[in-house]
Amino acid sequence: LALRDAELALQRRSIVAPIAGVVGILPIAAGNYVTSQSAVATLDDRSSILVEFWVPERFAAAVKIGAQLSATPIANPNKAYSGTVSAIDNRIDEASRTLLVKAKIANPADSLRAGMSFQISMK
Repeated sequence: LALRDAELALQRRSIVAPIAGVVGILPIAAGNYVTSQSAVATLDDRSSILVEFWVPERFAAAVKIGAQLSATPIANPNKAYSGTVSAIDNRIDEASRTLLVKAKIANPADSLRAGMSFQISMK
């Protein structure tokens, strides 16, 4: 009876993602104990990716939101992607004397992955 109740409860459960995307390798296996707060998957919207990079202090004033840039993946130095600056930190890092900048890069061919390294050129 307990098994039947568990099977019925399982059939009534569904996992719904808040966005469309690609699920990564699952960090759990059948039989693992999970709660409603357990992370059971990573979900990435890879239509575009967010790239973070640091700009030397002497160039900080020249960086503007909306500025165009070119991002070349270290893994594929023959291919460059266009991007746009989407966020600029409000402070210079005191230790490195650099400014954190974030840019959004379109990924229509789904060839880029989160965590990749890029060489960035500002225009």
